[in-house]
Order: sequence, then C-alpha cells, then structure tokens
Amino acid sequence: MSRAPNILFIMSDDHASHAMSCYGSRINRTPNLDRIAAGGMRFDNCFCTNSICTPSRAAILTGTYNHVNGVTTLATMMDNRLQTFPKLLQAAGYQTAHVGKWHLGQGPAHWPTGFDYWTVFPGQGRYHDPEMVEMTQPGVVPGYATDIVTDHSLRWLRQRNRSRPFLLMCHHKAPHRPWDPHPRHAHRYADEEIPYPETFDDDYAHRAHAAAAAKMRIERDFVAGDVKVAPPDPGRPRRRLGAGAAPLTPVGGAPVNFAGPSERKRWLYQRYIKDYLAASTRSTRVSGGCSTTSTTTGSRTTPSSSTPPTRASFSATTAGTTSGSCTRSRCACRSSCATRAPCSRARSTAT
Repeated sequence: MSRAPNILFIMSDDHASHAMSCYGSRINRTPNLDRIAAGGMRFDNCFCTNSICTPSRAAILTGTYNHVNGVTTLATMMDNRLQTFPKLLQAAGYQTAHVGKWHLGQGPAHWPTGFDYWTVFPGQGRYHDPEMVEMTQPGVVPGYATDIVTDHSLRWLRQRNRSRPFLLMCHHKAPHRPWDPHPRHAHRYADEEIPYPETFDDDYAHRAHAAAAAKMRIERDFVAGDVKVAPPDPGRPRRRLGAGAAPLTPVGGAPVNFAGPSERKRWLYQRYIKDYLAASTRSTRVSGGCSTTSTTTGSRTTPSSSTPPTRASFSATTAGTTSGSCTRSRCACRSSCATRAPCSRARSTAT
C-alpha cells in the first residue's frame, strides 16, 4: 500500500467555470486552481445529467446514475448502505475522511459511511458560525464556513497515519447562494464594475424552452437576501423581487432609485456578482493550502480540485440563467474540473 496515491478531492459548490481563470475568466483570477490545472489536466467537456446538488453528489460517490442510486431530487436522501468509492478505498487500506458539505440527508440511515472521520454541515449549512455534525455529534463552530472546513481538513491531514494512503474529501459550501463573503473579502470588488456577459440582455428568442422558462433571471428572480436589500414585503422575505424599476434599499443604507428596468438590472448584477466572487475568493485561496499540505505531509499525492455539477449560479454566459438551469428538463450541464496527478506533468486538456 505504500505505493498507492493519496487523493485530495476539493469541491466547491456552484463555482462556475466563468469564475475560474484557468478556464479563461474575464472577471477574476484563481491562481491556486490555475496551478492545479496547469500541473495536470483541465476537463473542458465534463457533464452532469442531473445538475442539482444532492443528485450530483450521490452520482459522484456511487458512480451511478440517479435512477440507479435513487437520489433523484434535492429532497431525496441517499441510503448510506449504497456502495461508494470511499468504501472501496477504505476496504483497500485507505484512511478516508469527509469534511464540509454533505447534503445527502441526516440521521443514522443517511450520515456519511465509508469514512474513518467525518464532520459535515447539516443541510446546506451556514456561512457564519455554522452548525456541524462530527461523527454524529452536533455542535456550533465559531468562524467562517470556508475557513472551518479548511482547518478541519488540515488538522486531519497532519494527524493521519502517514504510513497509509489517504482519501480526503474537502467539500466547501462557497460560493453557494446566498453568497456571504468572508469579512476580509466583503469589499474586494467594491470599487470595480464587473464586466457584463455578452448575453446579458438576451431575449431568449433562440434559446431552448428550458432556458427561457428557468426562474433564474437577474431582473426578476433574486430575493432580498441574495443582494442584501430590505425585502419589499417584510412578511415575505423569500418573495422574488420581480422585474421593473422599483427602488431597492440596501441593508443599512439609503433607498436606491432607478431610471428604468435596465439600470436596475445592472445594479442587481453588480450587487450579486461582487458577493459571488468575494465568496469564491476564500475557497480558491485556501485550496492552495490544502493542496500544499497534502503534498508536504505525504508523497505521491494526487490533489484533485473540482466544482460539483450543480447549477453554476447567475454568472454563466447566458445572462440570468445558467448552464445548469436546464436541469428542470434533465438536460446535461457542463461542469468544471481540474486534476493533478503525481506521476504526470502533462499540460493538456481532456474530454
């Protein structure tokens, strides 16, 4: 077993390829992810046929389609008796750990199995001072979710048995909605205007019906918490803001008036995308620390950095919808993935 590769599987949630510079992003830089991609392979044609959180995670773990593993919707919990690749590695002598987002159900029938150690967020988890369940024991952990996941991962890496190979699944919540950045990065893009996608004002006349029907438009489908404004109807904070030119009031600020719907749409996009990029900044930065630590604490490491094939939020090339919004019709969603292997220095793309 001493020759078996170590595996570090870093996963962020809703991190679109358009926000990764190794995929040519025009709006941010991600040097740690670029380093992993440059040292191995970047997947340009990586697809998921059920690109929402819970089903895609079940497919990754089991290696099966969702009609086989039974996890077909966000509300479907995974039976933890199913065969998974961590169980197979564990049986082959690997040390295994899962830290961070799970989102495959809670309770004895659904908590992680096949892991020597695990600590996960119940449900989606919170960005700030999240509750975590460590080996079935719940508790609130002070701090920011991305830092907490990283710290737990690094601690496990340093304390593991170095005579045995390992699998560590380091799964971040960020940059999933509602895009709450780390305080250090909250104002990172405050003085910039983020470039707009070429299709920002697309009318969907020549798009698939699923894309046109998806409820993920910049101008109408945000809720107040998405863009940190006071809800127009305090009794219904999850109500969509709706299209039009109605004024909006940032939390702790003065009302903002708009000359028309187009100006309001652009304000909403800037408000959203800056938080989205700031939330992703933290996870991309700490990914470098996990990758470096896994290398320095054991040889023959295979760090793998991936984004899950869930929806890619509102930053995709078609403004207001995503490459994953067609999942309502079970279309395939393009995902981003980069991997670096210990025995290959190939600088290539793969399909």
